[in-house]
Amino acid sequence: MNNQPPIRIYFAGADGTGKTTLCLYVAKTYGLPMINEVARSVLADSRKTFAEIRTTGAASSEFQAEVFRRQFEAEAQLEPPYVSDRTVDNLAYAEEHARNFGKLFHTVKAEYLASLRQSIVFLVRPQRALRPQASTDPFRLLSEWEGQVRIDAVVETLFQIWNIPYVPIVEVDSSRRERLVDWCLQAHGFRPASGAKP
Repeated sequence: MNNQPPIRIYFAGADGTGKTTLCLYVAKTYGLPMINEVARSVLADSRKTFAEIRTTGAASSEFQAEVFRRQFEAEAQLEPPYVSDRTVDNLAYAEEHARNFGKLFHTVKAEYLASLRQSIVFLVRPQRALRPQASTDPFRLLSEWEGQVRIDAVVETLFQIWNIPYVPIVEVDSSRRERLVDWCLQAHGFRPASGAKP
């Protein structure tokens, strides 16, 4: 397939921070398969909106459990290298909107966390400047600013609890973000795919 290192790449963080854009950039530039944001497919299959799902704690809990299950399932179907739009950061949404955070937290296997520690994990931090663009996405119920900050804090706390090294992305400008990502990936041996222009 390609000669890239067998390393998983994850973009984690709150909604509306630009993770998907960076995932698409990495997939195209380095010729990697990409795991799309699982929550979108679960939402599409449910034929409900986020607003409808969040009307009760039970509905939110069921949704988050399914997102969590499908994330692990999608990763199990791929051998590294690949890039994934999210990882265990889905737990932060269970903490924010559902009632099953503790239950889901205890289902994360030690082997998964061990593999995550050997991966390249980017934590994309919330930026007020990106909110207007993110709010135009018809498949997202963008959290209020305070909600984005809380979700970001939970994700960071989870990574610290589990000793998962991560690279924070705090830049707003896309070219600066891409340069940081390129530097990290190329330091790990990744090279742009033939014809790709980073």
